[in-house]
Amino acid sequence: MGKDVKSFTCERCGASFSSVANHARYCVDCRKIIQNERVKRGKQYRIGDMKTCPTCGKQFAITSPSQVYCSTECKPKRKSSSAEVVASRRKNVDTLSFYMPKGSRAVLQESCDRLGLSISDLLRTALCEFLERETPDVIQKINTLE
Repeated sequence: MGKDVKSFTCERCGASFSSVANHARYCVDCRKIIQNERVKRGKQYRIGDMKTCPTCGKQFAITSPSQVYCSTECKPKRKSSSAEVVASRRKNVDTLSFYMPKGSRAVLQESCDRLGLSISDLLRTALCEFLERETPDVIQKINTLE
């Protein structure tokens, strides 16, 4: 099964050209020119080129064209790691899990979208309303945990 060939007009020279891409902007000749202009505008680094670390200001030889920092110590730390998030959730929330018939999730999601809620918010609200009606003392205990 081959890809469909589409016709385009080059944004740079106005020539017509064909491509299998969904959204081509330049003909082959102009694409090379545009790529060369991009290289001249922003220096393309090669392995071994010298670069200045934005954190410590030290000169270093890069080991990857996309390398920005001289070391992992100079690389900014992420605000939170996924391990910290998981640990926080385990400490602060209980998880409820249950099964529903196949296709129920899509129907439930449509209803939630109309209400402007997530499925979790809808279920949490429904459970709280049920508990308030059936066992007010339980919901009072839950509210004191927050």
